[in-house]
Amino acid sequence: MSSWGRNTIERCFGDFDEGGKGWLSKEDLKVAMTALFGFRPTKYEVNRILSAAKESSDGAVTLDFFANCMLEKLRGHDEEDEIRQMYMAFDVGCRGFLTLKDAVSVFKEVAPWVPLRTVEVAFSVADKNGDGRVGFAEFTRVMRDGGCPDSYGVPRASASERSRMIPNLFGIGAK
Repeated sequence: MSSWGRNTIERCFGDFDEGGKGWLSKEDLKVAMTALFGFRPTKYEVNRILSAAKESSDGAVTLDFFANCMLEKLRGHDEEDEIRQMYMAFDVGCRGFLTLKDAVSVFKEVAPWVPLRTVEVAFSVADKNGDGRVGFAEFTRVMRDGGCPDSYGVPRASASERSRMIPNLFGIGAK
């Protein structure tokens, strides 16, 4: 794994270690994983990680434990599948295209600090043909090509790395 991957995971841990206590609670873990991978982890996945942490020597989701789990998950990463999962999360109506209303709805849920105008501009960038709909090909283009610096301070990250950061969908930085 690149040093960028490890640094991103460490920075993410720090961002979501509520109160700087040195470990992640169940809620901290869910939010941190959502930020890294671009979609919410399943209850099974979260419980599996928490159970494994309890069995470890210190019993908590510490930075090292979190980093090891996330690096393992990243090694099994399938970029195309991940982009498809994110697209399906945005396509709330299961219509095969995204509307501005879909984008606004998703951002209100996962990144409520992103201003409406920013979502509108990002959507217009993604809607390359200007038909008011973002198809899978347009969505994939944006996820792979991006265009804006990423939040965790790493400009022009790979598509795989960029797609892990939910606030960075369409190249929007995190709070």
